This record gives sequence, structure tokens and C-alpha cells, in this order.
Amino acid sequence: MKINLKIIILLFTIFIGGCSSTKISSKERNFRLNKIHDFYSNWKGTKYKYGGMNKHGVDCSGLMVLLYSHEFHKKIPRTTKTIAKFGKEVDLNELEVGDLILFKINWSTRHVGVYIGNKKFIHSSRRKGVTISTLDQFWINKFWQGRRVL
Repeated sequence: MKINLKIIILLFTIFIGGCSSTKISSKERNFRLNKIHDFYSNWKGTKYKYGGMNKHGVDCSGLMVLLYSHEFHKKIPRTTKTIAKFGKEVDLNELEVGDLILFKINWSTRHVGVYIGNKKFIHSSRRKGVTISTLDQFWINKFWQGRRVL
């Protein structure tokens, strides 16, 4: 009976381990990264404009809607608040290229960008417009959640 119990525990452990989030392949990572960088090269420096969704100005969630629509043919919600309920939640240490990364800037302000690996993400900044930022201590302290939608 002890042997059967050990086998059951082993199988259960393997099953649970198999349910944890898996890393994407390097081919998929490169595919996503190329798509995101192509998109970024066309939008880099576009000024921030609340509610904007064009080259005259774009806000953070608008940029993500455009990115996912144009590059991945995926429709995501328009606001950061609704994006926070879309897809699957992932922790900061589980982020993969293409995951959405959400921040709570203060009690009422939310922000979203797309993770591109190496602790970097693309977003529409109020000061710099569409830019790449590093997940430094400021951003890590504001981290709210990651969302996997690809």
C-alpha cells in the first residue's frame, strides 16, 4: 500500500507541475519581439494624449489595443481597468514577451504597457510619448499585475 501511495503522490506532483505556466519557445519569443519592435518603430515618440488612438496622440491602453490588433489580430479591451480582467494573470517573475504589464501609479491612475523581455516594456508615457522603459525600482514598486493574452 505504501508503494501505491508513493506512486500516487509522484503522479500528482507531476500533474500539478505540468499545470504551472510554461515558457514560450525561443522561436515564438523572437516572432513576438519582431512584431512588437516593428510596431514600436512606427509609433516611437508619438506624444501621449488621453483617449488618443492615432499618430497625433495615443494613451497607454490605446497603444496596446492598436498593437494587439495590428500585429497579433487580437482584440483586447480599450481601458486599463478592463484589460486588468482580460486574459490570464501572471506574476512579475513569470512575464514573457508580449504579456501586458499593468501598474497602479496612485490611488486612481492605472497604466499599461507590453513586456519585451530583459526587464523592459513599451508604453505611452505622459512625458516621453511612446517609449521603452526599464522595470526599475519605480516601476517595480508600482507593479499591479501581468496579463497573458497571447
